[in-house]
Amino acid sequence: MDRRKFNPAALFLVIALTLILFPIDAQGQSANVLAEQNAVTMPPARRGDFHIERLDSPTGVSTGMYTSMILIPDSGQAEVSYYDFTHGWLRWANQTFPGLGNCAGNLNFKCQTVDNGGSAPANIVGMSTSIDFYRGTGSISTWGTSYYDGTSHSLKYAEYVCSIVNCTLTTETIMKPITPSNTSLGGWGTSLRFDSTGNPHIAFSNRYDGNHNMDGVELAYRVYCKVRGIEY
Repeated sequence: MDRRKFNPAALFLVIALTLILFPIDAQGQSANVLAEQNAVTMPPARRGDFHIERLDSPTGVSTGMYTSMILIPDSGQAEVSYYDFTHGWLRWANQTFPGLGNCAGNLNFKCQTVDNGGSAPANIVGMSTSIDFYRGTGSISTWGTSYYDGTSHSLKYAEYVCSIVNCTLTTETIMKPITPSNTSLGGWGTSLRFDSTGNPHIAFSNRYDGNHNMDGVELAYRVYCKVRGIEY
């Protein structure tokens, strides 16, 4: 004979926990079941439309090829590097205070030429651009752009180092043909990223010929050395 006694308090506790975990609505349906049904019948969320605005469009100038863009952390400001086909220049547009820019057609951006090829009579400078940003210590920030110089068939790199007071622009050739008659296109299809210390790393194609053959992908990055404890 089973001598266990009926415990009303224990039964009440079981029922209470069941109602908490699996609530029932007025029609006797589980709230979890209703939620699943509503999730199936609800229309999908509508994605926002793209807003399109023109950044730089000078009259009679073909510009805007090989674009690359970043958004500055925290501020969300846009920085765009691109190729001016008409002049053969590397150009840069950076978002500024509304109405204080100088771009043709958009005064919210400041446009400037980063590399015009110097004195070359026919420039092809600024294709295959890639832009990145690095926030250094204090107020120092760095903007970098890798690109292809079609005039000298070289991989090049331009860098803005800015403080609160001013900005300094430098350009350098990273790789060029061994001989002037060599038409290999070292630096085609560049991609730039800064590492955690602000050192630029650039991936690119080393060779390109008239048959559209690539010789391989290469990686370039700045190497520092120390002489008597001083870094160069």
